[in-house]
Amino acid sequence: MPFKSKTSRIIIPVVEMTPMIDIIFLLIIFFMVAAKFAQQATIDLNLPNEIGEESPADTPSALIINLTADGDIIVDTPDNIISIEALDSRIQTYIESESATWDLISLRADEEAESSSLNEILRVLKKKSIKYKNTLCVGRSHGIHAEPTTFGLKLASFFEEFKRNKKRLKK
Repeated sequence: MPFKSKTSRIIIPVVEMTPMIDIIFLLIIFFMVAAKFAQQATIDLNLPNEIGEESPADTPSALIINLTADGDIIVDTPDNIISIEALDSRIQTYIESESATWDLISLRADEEAESSSLNEILRVLKKKSIKYKNTLCVGRSHGIHAEPTTFGLKLASFFEEFKRNKKRLKK
């Protein structure tokens, strides 16, 4: 039977620096080579245009709703004052048209505007999001077409965003 020695050994960990130094040198070489390629890529060339580049780019459509201090709802242009019912019917008409592709709904309110007017606009958005929860539309990811979604989901996301912003304003 082996006997254990009564003296304890002190184990000193050895840290090998060689692999770390190798990796650092590889990174330095990589960035030096990449910098050379980046310098060569700045040469001006007359590249051919593709068909997609010749057609005008689609500008994302947007509905901009402004709420003044007087409680007036202004849509798109400064002289286009509409009522809450007209806003409701405008959204209704737009959804029923073939080009329901709003990518952005922007709601801007004057700091002196009553919150009841803002709540009315939010109710319209909520009502439309529930009504059109099954209406298909083009989904977008980073500005390009993606998986299909529903118009109700788009409106619901705008509604929730406006609701969060309203809570932030109260704080």
